[in-house]
Amino acid sequence: KINEMESELNENNLDFMSLNFQKSYFIEENKKLSKMNKDSFEQINNLLNQVNYLAEIIRNQSKEKILNHKKDKIETSAYGFGLGIEILTIFEIHLKYKC
Repeated sequence: KINEMESELNENNLDFMSLNFQKSYFIEENKKLSKMNKDSFEQINNLLNQVNYLAEIIRNQSKEKILNHKKDKIETSAYGFGLGIEILTIFEIHLKYKC
């Protein structure tokens, strides 16, 4: 009976050792995945920052083009009895609600 119990105890010890080994393996794998997730998050964040930067550049260029267009309209409408200013106002309203 004692031999049986010792044998069972040895098997249980081997099972615990195996489980501890698996646990260690899973802990290391989890660390790798966490590092990958952190790196991926940083890459995505950097890409979003680049997109925001480019969007701001485009937005500023568009504003500059609109301002230049408005300036040209006002200059050409100075002799057009106000017609150019009315067209400009319509253009501004269109831009306001479309953009």
